Amino acid sequence: MNEKKDLTVRESTIFVLEQSAEGFEVLKDSMLVAATAFEQDNNTTAIEIINEKVTPCLADLCRFCGTLQVYYHDVLGEKTVLKLTEKLKKIEQNMNEIISALEDENFIDSADILRYDFSNSLDDLATIFPLIKETFEQSNREDLDKFAQLF
Repeated sequence: MNEKKDLTVRESTIFVLEQSAEGFEVLKDSMLVAATAFEQDNNTTAIEIINEKVTPCLADLCRFCGTLQVYYHDVLGEKTVLKLTEKLKKIEQNMNEIISALEDENFIDSADILRYDFSNSLDDLATIFPLIKETFEQSNREDLDKFAQLF
């Protein structure tokens, strides 16, 4: 039987950051499967993968990063927030590009964006997560040691 363990805000954030490498790989794998489907003219399958797997993962990632930027700006520090913002802008640019390509039914460009552009942007974003983890580990902010309220 699994015993439920309550985590503090610090512990839960560090846990998510530690698990992020696996999450990035799952997201990139889903993007590659969708890109391959586009290249094989299985456009309906590709769009289903984007809607069911890619979009929810990207939404969760952006929500997590947005929470860090807004609520933990002081923990991260100005330099780290600026780096995170810069990396998220690339993700946003990729999202706008894929939306435009899909609206134009340009599925080859859609495949390229998924396979190359998004992959590079996600790899770039992943590089800052160890630094964010370190800032949470070292922060003296007292409310980080209160129990997180998970929904």
